[in-house]
Amino acid sequence: MMNERRPRSEQAEVLQLIKMGMQFQRNGDDYGKMLSVMPWIRYVFPKTSCYDILTESNKFLFEYFGKIVDQHIATFDESSERNFLDLYIKQMREEHDAGQTDVYYRAQFLMGLVDFAFPAFTAIGVQVTFLIQYLLLYPEVTKRIQAEIDNVVGRGRLPTLEDRKSLHYTEAAIREGLRIETLVPSDVPHRAMEDTELLGYKIPKHTIVVPSLYAYHADERVWGDPQKFRPERFLDENRKLSLKKDVSLPFGAGKRLCAGETFARNMLFLLTTSLCQNFNFVLAPGDMLPDLSKNLNGLITTPYDFWLQLEERI
Repeated sequence: MMNERRPRSEQAEVLQLIKMGMQFQRNGDDYGKMLSVMPWIRYVFPKTSCYDILTESNKFLFEYFGKIVDQHIATFDESSERNFLDLYIKQMREEHDAGQTDVYYRAQFLMGLVDFAFPAFTAIGVQVTFLIQYLLLYPEVTKRIQAEIDNVVGRGRLPTLEDRKSLHYTEAAIREGLRIETLVPSDVPHRAMEDTELLGYKIPKHTIVVPSLYAYHADERVWGDPQKFRPERFLDENRKLSLKKDVSLPFGAGKRLCAGETFARNMLFLLTTSLCQNFNFVLAPGDMLPDLSKNLNGLITTPYDFWLQLEERI
C-alpha cells in the first residue's frame, strides 16, 4: 500500500506503533463488552473500562498515519506515482477539481490508511504466535513441515510464494491454525435484506445479524474433531492440499470479506516457512505455554504472552 521502508531513525516510533496497535486490539470493545453495553461508564471508570488506553492508542495511530498522509500530499508528483497513496491523492485532486468535495478528502484518506495498515502489523503477528503455540504442542506437525520444506526448498535459500503451491502440508497447517484460533470470533455486522426465517427463528427485514465465526469453526457437525489441531483435514487422499475441503471462514465471507486476505495468507506463509526452515521452537527449562483455553478477548483474540527459544537448525 505504501511500498516504503521506514528509516532506521524511526525504529523506536515503529516499535511504539506496534505496541499501541496491540494495546488497542487487546482492549478494544467488540460486541457486548462493558463500553458497548454501558458507554456512559467511560466517564465514571475511564481506566477500568479501558477507555483511557483506547483513547491513547487511537490518538497515537491517527497521529502516526496522519504524518504519512501529509508527507505524501506535500511531496506528490503527478508524473511519478510511488504507491497506492499517490493514486488516492491523484483521484482526490481530480474529484476536487470537478467540484466533488464530499468524497476523497483527507479524513477519509487517513481512515482508509489506518483501516488497511492497522491489521497488517497486529493480526498477522498474533496469528503466527498462535500457530507456534500449536507447533510446540504438536511437534510431529513441526517435523513434517520442516521435512517438506527441506525436500521442496532446501536450505540454500528462503522460501518464496512460488513454493506455496508445492508445500501442501505446510499450507494445510497454516489453514488449520487460522481455523482453530479464530482471530475475529464475530464477523462484521450484516443486515437482513428481507423478512426471513432461520431454524424456526423469524428475522425481520433490516435486522442486524452478526455471524459467529468462532462457533462455526468449533462445530462438530462440520469438523468432527474441531478441538484437535489436524492439518490433514485439508488434504486429499494423495496428500495434496484440497481447497474443496477448506470450508473455514477466518476472513469472513460475502461482499464484506476481509480486504487483506491475500496479503495475510502470503505473509503467514512466508513467515511460517522461513521460521520453520531455519529454527526449532523450544521452551526454556521451567517455562510453560499458557493455557490455550484462555485467551485475551478484544477486537481480536490474542494469546497471553509467553517466552520462546529459537534454536538454529543444523
